[in-house]
Amino acid sequence: MQLPCAARTPHREAPDPAPQIRDRLEARGFERRWLTAPDAGFGAGAHRFTRSPQPLSPWERMFTFVGCDAPAATGGQRPDPTR
Repeated sequence: MQLPCAARTPHREAPDPAPQIRDRLEARGFERRWLTAPDAGFGAGAHRFTRSPQPLSPWERMFTFVGCDAPAATGGQRPDPTR
């Protein structure tokens, strides 16, 4: 599942990414436990996976964040998507 980089930014400004992210998670078996109000000034939430877990194959990703700056922990380098 690809999530926009805005999924991890602390805002609920237009265009608010929270409804799209929430809908994608809920369509895949995650139950919403908590989500900030649109007027909170930031976005955060928690979902719980309610389906039977399936093993991931080696190197399989659960999420891919697109359009994000490279994390500082990698020294500014993006991870190799083929690994």
